[in-house]
Amino acid sequence: MNTEELYIWRYGIGKLPKGLLEYGRSDICDTYDESKRQKFQNLGQWMWQNNDGWRENLPPVLFLVCNKKPGILQFDFLDKSSIELKIVSEEFLSLLQENGFIDKYDIATVKVVDKKNESLTDKKYYALRINHFDNDSFHFGKGITYQSDFQKKLGTCFTVYPDMKLKDSSIKQNFFVLNSIDIKMV
Repeated sequence: MNTEELYIWRYGIGKLPKGLLEYGRSDICDTYDESKRQKFQNLGQWMWQNNDGWRENLPPVLFLVCNKKPGILQFDFLDKSSIELKIVSEEFLSLLQENGFIDKYDIATVKVVDKKNESLTDKKYYALRINHFDNDSFHFGKGITYQSDFQKKLGTCFTVYPDMKLKDSSIKQNFFVLNSIDIKMV
């Protein structure tokens, strides 16, 4: 796969290229029922955690419901951080797997639809819920902490680790997921 073909999006882009989904313009649902007033719903407990972990496994199929018709979609990554899901294209998932990102997530097929349950793309998408993080694979070294004026108001900061190194250089993996090392409450 040619990585130049991927359209990877992270929040913060001012003017989105054509085919990308605007932040806040979509919802994730697990059920579609034509007979209900509210046709898309979440009936499962899959998005909630308790002390033992996730209450339920991901359902086999989820719906990414676009509230505003975006045209032809062609994104490869969408972060639904409020429910701890990453929506990825089949191409991007394949790239991740080729680079050692295997057996670290729960997965569900995602149907990308509008409010009428009409498909908005021919691309295949998946929801990933990360359940293994790679923090233990690294020596972080001394961090440099930064705090913007906005972060001062919130009482948060972020830390950069310029000397971060793998503990074991023989690890056959090119992609790592770190959990909550970059934002701290102060």
